[in-house]
Amino acid sequence: MKSFNFKILIFLFILSKSLVSQELFSVNKIDHSEIQIDGYLSENVWSNTKVLPIGFEVEPANNKPSKRETFVYVLYSSKAIFIAYHAFDDPKNLRASVRSRDQRGFWSDDAIVVHIDTFRDARSNVSLAVNPLGSQFDFLYENFGPRATYNSNFNINYESAGRITDNGYVVEMKIPFSELAFDNNTDQIWNMRFRRRYYSEGILHENSSQKIDRDNLCLICQTTDPFEFKDIEIEKRNEILPYIFSSFSGEKSNPSEKIKYGKSSNRFGFGLNFDLTKNSSLEMALNPDFSQVEADVSLIDVNSPVSLQYPERRPFFNRGMDIVNFNQDIFYSRSISDPIFASKLLTQKKESRFFVLTALDKQTKYLVGGEDKSVGGDLDESYSTLIRYQKILKKSRIGFVSSNRIYRDKGFGSLFGLDGLIDIGNTWRVLFELFKNYNLEPISNSIDKEDNRYGRTLNLDGERFQGHSVFFTVSRNTEHFKNVLEYREMSPNHQSDLGIITRNNQKHISFTNTYNNIINRKFVREFEFSTDLDIRKNFSNQLNLISINFAGEASFYWNSSISYNYDLDTFYNYLGYDFKNLGLHELNLRTSPSELINFRAEFEWGKDLSYNETIPMHGNLISTSFSLRFQLSNNLSMTPSYRSSKLKKSSDEYYFNGSISRLRFNYQFNNFLNIRLIAENNSFNEKFFIQPLIQWNPNPSTVFYFGGNQRTVDFVDNEFSRPELLDFNRSQFFLKFQYLIGI
Repeated sequence: MKSFNFKILIFLFILSKSLVSQELFSVNKIDHSEIQIDGYLSENVWSNTKVLPIGFEVEPANNKPSKRETFVYVLYSSKAIFIAYHAFDDPKNLRASVRSRDQRGFWSDDAIVVHIDTFRDARSNVSLAVNPLGSQFDFLYENFGPRATYNSNFNINYESAGRITDNGYVVEMKIPFSELAFDNNTDQIWNMRFRRRYYSEGILHENSSQKIDRDNLCLICQTTDPFEFKDIEIEKRNEILPYIFSSFSGEKSNPSEKIKYGKSSNRFGFGLNFDLTKNSSLEMALNPDFSQVEADVSLIDVNSPVSLQYPERRPFFNRGMDIVNFNQDIFYSRSISDPIFASKLLTQKKESRFFVLTALDKQTKYLVGGEDKSVGGDLDESYSTLIRYQKILKKSRIGFVSSNRIYRDKGFGSLFGLDGLIDIGNTWRVLFELFKNYNLEPISNSIDKEDNRYGRTLNLDGERFQGHSVFFTVSRNTEHFKNVLEYREMSPNHQSDLGIITRNNQKHISFTNTYNNIINRKFVREFEFSTDLDIRKNFSNQLNLISINFAGEASFYWNSSISYNYDLDTFYNYLGYDFKNLGLHELNLRTSPSELINFRAEFEWGKDLSYNETIPMHGNLISTSFSLRFQLSNNLSMTPSYRSSKLKKSSDEYYFNGSISRLRFNYQFNNFLNIRLIAENNSFNEKFFIQPLIQWNPNPSTVFYFGGNQRTVDFVDNEFSRPELLDFNRSQFFLKFQYLIGI
């Protein structure tokens, strides 16, 4: 009877919340020492606080009562928020493995998620996820673009612990106030939303503490439950982040020799982070650590006419950088490649944001975009400045940006811009970006091409030029229909020296229509169809592209999906050559019927261009990609993968033909310590390598890496053209230690 009465109370609570969505939750305050984060709700303070049910299933059901009971407890001290989840389930049904922070495969597990909007203006949600074993994944939901974007490079330092019980699992979290940005007041009201993800019959279920309106394109705007925290301590975050990176490498000049190692290469530096106020921070770095030890993915770039973009994994560029995200790539953090000094100032207030970035780079990447191809080179020192201001309105925002790079080889590149976002009701959104650039070319032989492009030479000889770009989009998003009309314009001499503008001289219009329906039937769970029309001209009004795209996707039980995409270029002009009816098919398969197996496959076939030929020609493309992750235990995973691509020229000739085979082992001792081993054979460049790595990562900033890279390559003198496996002729060992010191 008591259980029955308790469920009635919970039902009435959910009903009242649905009727009064803005009820203020006054959170109980406790002493900081009263709770230990261990996955046990044994402290008395937990029983004396409000119990909040996660009462709505929002996926696949549409705001129906949850089929799994989940309760949330919220407390706070003067220094931190404490959140606990009690998720009820049969332990046999749970998916959970021990993982490092932000590790791939996390979203194959059961998990709880908390979203926090400290400014209550829907600019972003700080989002923290934890699985039943306490593993963490944090990200930032940004109200940017036609729909919200997902930034997994975002990190904060918080504690978590998870424990599987006889009736489900328990998760505890401790989130320091010092890790969050908010108005500089001791009394705070924040919007929060709580979620639970679980699998049943192979289907992912999403439960939420609030109803979600599928006709509202702004998911972040629906984090609306207000929580009150009084008399908190305004604790400033002051940190020192020293690091050391050491490596030594060796090679041999012929197969009969032993590898000869040279002297070690050592590098050290440090970063400083000071909170000037609670919503304003200054970050500086001297000889900062911009190494890429964490990067472990090889991209196929044998048929790309433009420079490829790589993900940003450097700590300095992963804090507060959402303010400089644009639909046009006028800022690309990896354009600052090896700075001697860098600084960053970020101020976030209720109605505005202000950002300044400076960097003295001792090696500078220089990129010249084009109508069809981009050309790049390396320059010496440069000094860069980026200034950004954004005004936050009720459902809109407007911003200004200025970037400038001055080169030691003379010359400069400056850009100024205006951008805005306007929400009209819940379904319509307007975005615009306007940029103007002024440039004086540096004088260098790093790009030595005599070709003329848009009235100037490609080689760097000190020419002046200017350009502009325009981006405009109108989007409509409802439960079933998504419509986007987009227009892009880039003048022939548009360039952003701190960005990555690979293509210019274009006027591009596109219209996309998408239909989606979550039917939740016995076999098919969800399906989606979309069409896209693209038309592109250059500034001489010459037609460059007419492209039609058809796509469809269906999701099934057993956490499986299949998607098909057909892209037909009915007309395509490349380097002055006309091509017609270039059609590419793409088929994607994905399934994860249990936590033990995750399988992905991709097939691509059809007609494509050979972009890197002097005279472009088309051929028959066949590309395949397979990835199969085995979760052999809670701690051990193995992932074999294979990617191949070939463009056939004739019956027995190819423009290119190669593959990348990879085997990845990962053993996770706990949430902070793991061993990773990667073996990869790349037939495109005839390289084979083995890369072992020991990683200790107790928080986002403290890391220890020890590993190596053993690699085979073809010898220049062709003494052998195909190295034998494990016959390495290059070897490198490295150590990196970075430690966060709080002041």
